[in-house]
Amino acid sequence: MKLKNKLISNFTLTLLMTFSLATSAVDYSEFATMPGSANDGLSFDLEGNLFVSHINGDLSGSKIYKVAVGGEISIAVSDLSGPLGTDFDSQGNLYVANYNSGVITKITPGGEQSRFSNLIDVNGIVINDQDELFVTSYNASVVYKVAPSGEYEIWLQGNGLNAPVGIALDENDNIYVGNYENGRIFKIDSAKTVTELGSSPDSYGNAYIAYANGMVYATGINSNKIYTVPVDGGAVAELDGSGAAGFSFPNDIVANEDGTKLYVSNFNNNKIIVIENLNEVSSTPTPTPAPTPAPTPESKKSSSGGAIGYSLLLILFRVFRKSSKKL
Repeated sequence: MKLKNKLISNFTLTLLMTFSLATSAVDYSEFATMPGSANDGLSFDLEGNLFVSHINGDLSGSKIYKVAVGGEISIAVSDLSGPLGTDFDSQGNLYVANYNSGVITKITPGGEQSRFSNLIDVNGIVINDQDELFVTSYNASVVYKVAPSGEYEIWLQGNGLNAPVGIALDENDNIYVGNYENGRIFKIDSAKTVTELGSSPDSYGNAYIAYANGMVYATGINSNKIYTVPVDGGAVAELDGSGAAGFSFPNDIVANEDGTKLYVSNFNNNKIIVIENLNEVSSTPTPTPAPTPAPTPESKKSSSGGAIGYSLLLILFRVFRKSSKKL
């Protein structure tokens, strides 16, 4: 009898743990309320402060805001010309892509501001461990590589690039680039071998992308959703719950240092939204459209977590009954 009671107790605990895991979901919450809408590029400095580009609706913006770890918001940089993508190098210098002028502005930790490089219609920026910049150009449909000296070259063109904006880097120095116009997302290794991972199902395309722990995340500007793109070639999917998270033209997306959280700016409102519990995500697989897709209906939110939980409970119950009959 004691053994049977112990079995019942263990079974009950297992049921509770299984139900908890099966029903847990990614969390969305408001991280910061910015002074206005039309926010764009996001990046973290070495101390964990978040920097937010403000572009205005007509790309006439000139400021970058700093959201301190404690939540205080202040103007970090001004006198820019349509600031979009930003990133920090290993020395804590901030680099800003000015869309209107094509200038990459460098701001030192002490606040000294200078012209670092002059390109064409620059958008996204990512910086590797060698402090080399990789910069997308929407209008030129190229990716530039800029040396620490400021000298630049066209690093990638063709290969399916079509108005690239989003750009990200993983721990192995692979570069990921997303097309704004058709949503196609590419992986480029150090030998410049280009692999298409998939396409954002958004009816227009994607604004920016981020990389975290084996996954690329893309913002769907028309669907107001976030999409997951596995780097191993798995199916593109909708991040569970993102359609009801309050996004309004989700713009840039960036991961924190350990990749456990994502932060998203919005063009049509003044919210910075944080996404947590990424390790407990349930995603809805979404058919990948053709390279030039027509508008498609929005995908329904997944309910697979409940189905998985029920299946696990049924299996555990059968094991329990079989064990009980032996007692």
